[in-house]
Amino acid sequence: RVGTDTLSSLRADASRTFTRSFSTDGLRGKNGLKITLSQPGLSEPITFNNVLFRSFYIRADQTPPSFQVFVEGRQYPNDPLPPANVQDPTFPFVSARPLIEIEIEDNSDYLLLTDTTGFALHLDGQRVPFAHPDLSFEPATAQRNRARIVFVPDLAERDTTHTLSVEITDAAGNEAEPYQVHFRVQSSVQVESLYPYPNPMSSFTTFAFQLRGADPSLVEDLRLRIFTINGSLVRQFDLLRDPGLLDGGALRIGWNKLHWDTRDEDGDLVGSGVYLYKVYLRADNKTLDTNNGASVERLVVIR
Repeated sequence: RVGTDTLSSLRADASRTFTRSFSTDGLRGKNGLKITLSQPGLSEPITFNNVLFRSFYIRADQTPPSFQVFVEGRQYPNDPLPPANVQDPTFPFVSARPLIEIEIEDNSDYLLLTDTTGFALHLDGQRVPFAHPDLSFEPATAQRNRARIVFVPDLAERDTTHTLSVEITDAAGNEAEPYQVHFRVQSSVQVESLYPYPNPMSSFTTFAFQLRGADPSLVEDLRLRIFTINGSLVRQFDLLRDPGLLDGGALRIGWNKLHWDTRDEDGDLVGSGVYLYKVYLRADNKTLDTNNGASVERLVVIR
């Protein structure tokens, strides 16, 4: 029985509407709704017109949930195979305490993602319990069936490649496609592969470089300076004083990008010719080499 309601006395030409809500959880398939009207203490000789029956069908939720994994704000493609080479250069570098965010969404408006029973995270083959101090869970709400997992593991113990795998099942038992990613951790600070592209260029170029290290805050000085062939300073980019110059607005472990529109410090376009650029990097109270020790590199502007 879903419920009962008592109506006040009605005139012959009067009517009244009442509403009753009930859960359909577990009622998959064909169902019937029966409504019976009766007057307490009154025996009616004809009762067949006091019963209303309606059938309805509840379709089972068969759509798996969707989810996205962000590692320090970046998404990486699913890599389901185990790492054949832990030094694989295609594996991204992350900080020693990377921020890992998992956003889960389900199309059901009734079976909300409010608990973690269908979620599984594994780091290097070991399941991470949701009681772990570095793991937190934000359940879905009635306004939107979206949940969020935040994981900030401590990977500072050694320099190696780590594997994170994620399995998500919604409240109806629908499983999403598993996800796996490999990433590397390095404690010492290093800038690698800082080169402009295109080079030669006409109106712009992008300096891309990979920053390795336990944390970007360990970098004490990171500047890119561009000179004429005669050694006159054309443009300086101070990436610590003005991190907004970088894509994403901050210096991050992993790949960073800096755009140059071929203008000098006064905002004027430089002329065609050969220019030199040098990277100044300091961390842990030491001046460090970049680009495998190459102190100065060339770039060409062609108008």
